[in-house]
Amino acid sequence: METIGLGDLATSLQSRRNNARLNNELVRLTQELSSGRRTDVTSGVSGDFGPLAAFRRDLSAIESFTQTAQEARLIAQAGQEVLGQIATGASDDSTSLLLVVTNPDPELVEKAAASARQNFEAAIAGLNTNVAGRSVFAGQDFGNAATIDADTILADLVLATAAETTAAGVEAIVDAYFAPGGGFETTAYLGDVAATPTRLGSGETADPTLLATDPRITQTLAETAKAALIDLDVLIGQPDERILLAGNVGQSLLEASANLTDARAAVGIAEEALERSLTRLAAEKTSTEIALGEIVNADPFETAARLQETEVQLETLYILTGRLAALSLANFLR
Repeated sequence: METIGLGDLATSLQSRRNNARLNNELVRLTQELSSGRRTDVTSGVSGDFGPLAAFRRDLSAIESFTQTAQEARLIAQAGQEVLGQIATGASDDSTSLLLVVTNPDPELVEKAAASARQNFEAAIAGLNTNVAGRSVFAGQDFGNAATIDADTILADLVLATAAETTAAGVEAIVDAYFAPGGGFETTAYLGDVAATPTRLGSGETADPTLLATDPRITQTLAETAKAALIDLDVLIGQPDERILLAGNVGQSLLEASANLTDARAAVGIAEEALERSLTRLAAEKTSTEIALGEIVNADPFETAARLQETEVQLETLYILTGRLAALSLANFLR
């Protein structure tokens, strides 16, 4: 039985093709082993790119929600700190102003009023806190300060109460200024009228901030401003009325401090929701990356084994090619 073999030219071409194929395979496997990623993703999805696109879309959404939640957490933490500072100032003012009732020394009144003025200025500065380019207490109007400066607010109140000769008259004017629809809300507040809840994915939202016009905040501002006006010579020449105003403010600040505690609790609830969401998003990211890795990642053990097999095949091809090249008629007839 005759055997039909390949000619020298055909054998040479076949060897070249095998050499090129094995070298390409060697390069591909080396790249996959070093990068850990498939060079041919099509084989990982069997031609269906739908799951791959879905996983990548999910990862993009998770990263977006995570960044939003992290920013919201920073804002909530900043808001919590500001509310804490305002509450501390209100508590200190309440203590010093109530002392005036039992010891109506004009010097004590002046010291308590001066302290209240400093705390009012600190409270307004705190409400204008900006975190990551976002105003914390201005609602949706992220770019602006929440309020005008404290000096301007106090100057407006001094002008409005200049003709008053009683503590009750001063209190009524200041209360009206900080009441809903009053001067603070319409002229001093620079932010938006509403806050935007933060979307956290899976239907979850959190509202990490309060507006500077929140009644729990403006109540404290109003009472602190009343005491600050004493330091600005309101009711000057009316020592009894000044002492009465100081005592009334001291008592009212006790209630205002309690309301601020409620406000801080509301922000705390939002902080907890944000922490839970960040934990959930981290878990979702991990599971999605694992699922995506099943498609795009190369198995290092399988790749290493195939790489070794390809190297052996290439070495064998070189040996065979060398032996074929050494063949000659003289050697055959010998």
